[in-house]
Amino acid sequence: MTEFRSFFLLIFLFTQLPFLSFAQPGEYLSEYSDYPALEKKIKSLENQPEQSMVYVEMFIRKAKKEGNADNIHKGYLFATFNSREEIQLKYGDSLIVSSIKLNDRNKTGEALLSQALVYQGNENYEKSLEYTLDALKIFEETKNLYLINTAKYSIAEIKTFLGAYSESNTLFIETTEFFRNNQKRIGNTDYRLYYLYSLLGLIGTENRLKHFSESQNLIDEGKAYVSKNREFLGYFPYFVSSEGTNFYFQNNYPKAIEKLNEALKLYDDKWKHLTEKFYIGMSYYHLNQYDKAIPYLQLIEKDYDETGKLFPEFRPGFEAMIDIYKNKADKDLQLHYIDKLLIITKKENESREKIRTRLEKKMGETELLAAKKELENYKKWQKFAPIWIGTILIVAGLLFYRNRSKKLRKKISPHSEDQGFSTTETPETIALSLHNDAPFTAEPTEITPTTLPLTEPESSEPTDFSKYAPIRKETVLLIQKKLATFEEEKRFTYKNIKLSSLARDFGTNEKYISAIIKADKEKNFNEYLSDLRIDYFLQLLKIPENKLKSITELSEKTGFTNNEMFHKEFKKKFGVSVKQYFGKD
Repeated sequence: MTEFRSFFLLIFLFTQLPFLSFAQPGEYLSEYSDYPALEKKIKSLENQPEQSMVYVEMFIRKAKKEGNADNIHKGYLFATFNSREEIQLKYGDSLIVSSIKLNDRNKTGEALLSQALVYQGNENYEKSLEYTLDALKIFEETKNLYLINTAKYSIAEIKTFLGAYSESNTLFIETTEFFRNNQKRIGNTDYRLYYLYSLLGLIGTENRLKHFSESQNLIDEGKAYVSKNREFLGYFPYFVSSEGTNFYFQNNYPKAIEKLNEALKLYDDKWKHLTEKFYIGMSYYHLNQYDKAIPYLQLIEKDYDETGKLFPEFRPGFEAMIDIYKNKADKDLQLHYIDKLLIITKKENESREKIRTRLEKKMGETELLAAKKELENYKKWQKFAPIWIGTILIVAGLLFYRNRSKKLRKKISPHSEDQGFSTTETPETIALSLHNDAPFTAEPTEITPTTLPLTEPESSEPTDFSKYAPIRKETVLLIQKKLATFEEEKRFTYKNIKLSSLARDFGTNEKYISAIIKADKEKNFNEYLSDLRIDYFLQLLKIPENKLKSITELSEKTGFTNNEMFHKEFKKKFGVSVKQYFGKD
């Protein structure tokens, strides 16, 4: 339903026109010499933006010549809708400036929200969120409830794109409730459309939060509504599609394929409907029907190649392609998709530097680089394999000849078999220099914590969710899953992690994370983070390559901001200093 989200920009821009003041028509000179005629022509060409812009520019020139501020503003709004990329953003800026000149706060808010939607369409979520929040502030000042909820809807969409489903879910609940109870029509603005948008957004987040019964109830509500209000029957396939994704997230892949295909047959438009095709491809992937999955996932890749844009929810499609070609033993295509996913990951990382919202994903940049290196090494091995195999055969032949010669000797030295290197080594003395930067010369003794997994094993006993009250069971399970991923991906090694940033990454609030950590681990967030880092430090010591590395060098890999903090937390955990712990003084 990515095209549906883009369609929201279309609807928003034209439904805001009633809020703009209309100038009195000028003297009729030709067919398109007055504003109503120009406006009618512009709207008739809404699917042909290049032709439409000819009349938009005529509209703006006429308004400027007459000094008609209201219609200058209106012309810029038309231009924002009909232009693309950089030109669209420039007209958006002009729209904001013209609204300020009109000294109308609501129009300024509308202009800001319009520009936010343009940035959102260009996947600049940071700018989109910035403009939307500015618009929301204005609408709250003017107490325009319709525009307040329109802005909140836009914020919820941004958060959905970025994977903050809990936060977007809360906003969608609010906007759905508002538009469900406010379905008036004012001018060309139909509140019922925003009810449908909010309802579909809410269904999407309920699916991802695994609130399947709630999602199905909302789907049934939407189907019944559009069936009753037949002017909106074109939205019926979107609810069928939502039913398909509902089945997908329940791992009912055959039913998901059935519903998504049903939706594709019902659509009567020219949109690509990549969302449906993506989830069909992913369903076939999970069913291990790779040959059926590939064509659908290739459509996502093709669109990315053509537009340079990728909706975050489509990212697993590239991960699936890597896995598919791994199973097919096609190293070249594995490398192809790893390289492509590295580029995508880099863009995501740049975005996360500005908006601290982490997308759920299986493979991070580190894992991708490791996989790429492994495949490249394999390809090098393939290149030189004939030489190596030939060398091995020659050496094997020489050894065979040597052994055969030995057996033919009549006398064999009784000590001949004892010559050569010993297979056992003398134990090294465990020692740790008093200086923190001195290298390790041996394994540390009795490092009991390294035998424990970073993630606590799940108990076979049923969980008592009452200890998490008032947090809902579904929210508890979601946060526990995210914490497990946080540990598995070793994201605790990132420096300057705070509870607030983790809450934003998880799409929840700080109190929930703290409460769940306290209930499950019996420690606060800082203790939890510190213990993860120290246990990881002890694991690093077990790696042979790290024997000669200093404490400082290894501690820096754990996420502690500095060496002093590492030593402080280590002593706090074990009651002794690092030197005492390893030296057993």
